[in-house]
Amino acid sequence: MMLSRHTRRFLAVFSVLALFGCFACSAKKAPNPGDTVLKLLDLHNLAGKLPGERTKENREVEVDRAKLTALIVDLDEHDPFVADIYVGFVLGVLASHQARLFVTVEGSRAEVAAGKAVIKMRLVDGNWKIALGESVPREIKERAIVEKKNYEEAKAAGASASQ
Repeated sequence: MMLSRHTRRFLAVFSVLALFGCFACSAKKAPNPGDTVLKLLDLHNLAGKLPGERTKENREVEVDRAKLTALIVDLDEHDPFVADIYVGFVLGVLASHQARLFVTVEGSRAEVAAGKAVIKMRLVDGNWKIALGESVPREIKERAIVEKKNYEEAKAAGASASQ
C-alpha cells in the first residue's frame, strides 16, 4: 500500500513529536528549594500538618540521620545537640508557615521566607540544601548553647548522684 506524500509527512512529524514528547516526559525535573523543604517536612511527618498536630508516636520516631544530612549542607559542622536545636527551629518555622512559603533563587543560593524567618539554602551537587548556620538567628544560637550547658550540667549531676 502506497501512502500519499501528505500522509508520510504527517507520520514523520508525528513520530518526531512523539519521540520528543517521550524524551520530555522522562527528563529529570530540575531541583528546586521547595523539594528540599517538602522532604524535610516529610522526614518529620509534618507535610501538611502543623507541629502541634503530630501524634506522640510521630514525635518520638527516630529521624534517619543520613536522610537529614542529605537535606542540610552543614549539619555535621555543628555539635549534634546544638544541630538538633537548629533543625528544630528550621523545621518549626517551615511547618508553621508551609502554606505561605516564599522562595527566591539567585544563582546557587536561595531564601525561603517562612513568616519572619528566612531559611537560607545552597545548591550543592545539583541539590538544594538548607544552611543551618546561615538560617538560625543569633538569639536561637545563643539559647542552644545555654541549653547544651544546662543539659551537660544535669547529666553530670545525675551521674555523680548515682555513684
